Amino acid sequence: MPTVKNLSAGEVIPQMGFSPSQNQNGGWEATRDYYMLASTWEGATVQNRFARGTSITTADPSISSVYSFLKVESKVASYEDSGTIRLSVRYTGSASSQFGGDGGGDLTLEALPIYRMDGRLRELSVSDHPKYRALDDRQQWLLGGLLDGKWETNELGLFAYGRREDGTPYIMRDADGGNLEFSLGDSSEFAKKISRGEVTYQAPSLVWTEITQGEIGMTAAQLSKLGEISTPRGNPPTVPGYNWMLTGASQEQRGELYQTTLEWTLSTPDGWDNFLYSGT
Repeated sequence: MPTVKNLSAGEVIPQMGFSPSQNQNGGWEATRDYYMLASTWEGATVQNRFARGTSITTADPSISSVYSFLKVESKVASYEDSGTIRLSVRYTGSASSQFGGDGGGDLTLEALPIYRMDGRLRELSVSDHPKYRALDDRQQWLLGGLLDGKWETNELGLFAYGRREDGTPYIMRDADGGNLEFSLGDSSEFAKKISRGEVTYQAPSLVWTEITQGEIGMTAAQLSKLGEISTPRGNPPTVPGYNWMLTGASQEQRGELYQTTLEWTLSTPDGWDNFLYSGT
């Protein structure tokens, strides 16, 4: 039963049942109820005492300093017929930051991440297909002309055709007078598909996600890694010839508790371009 007898002006009575808990992401939260006269609650002193962001040890001096990192996140004031207030206060926070080490690349021991892997399909140009990449430079150049609309092909002969000003076709030739022909490896199949307008394909994509909580938001050093090749924390799969890039970063703040979500995306078979995405 709540303690409400003989309340005096300015008196705030904490109720039993303080049970702080740490969740699986590393953040802490707790709730506690307080009884007081309505006039006490409506005064500036108590309003400031339970203001959002106030340390729990300021709001409630009966709490051990061990939990001083908890801050007021939200509160509900319930007016009762007896002229009293039951104030339910929610505290959140963390005893540590998520990120440490050089440039914020390491997780602290108290940050307890959730890792998730998602397999997705994404639409890519056929020029990114492993079989296309395996063709020699000449055949890739020819197919690139088809993709760009510089010439066309006849599926019967699989030669590259240009167009005269009057619209009549002619076979494109190389510097030695030879016909430009889609004839090596898989180039003929690609030429047929491109001629039919099949210029993309569905490629598998893996996304590795990390979710954790701590007392600070993402730092500039952490955000600067967005769009760079990097190895995810945790235990992501390693695929020969592929690498990972940090492709997503989001943050949610509840009181003084920050939840951060980082996403890495696995490359196509040749890996993310080191020149463009190495960050150096």
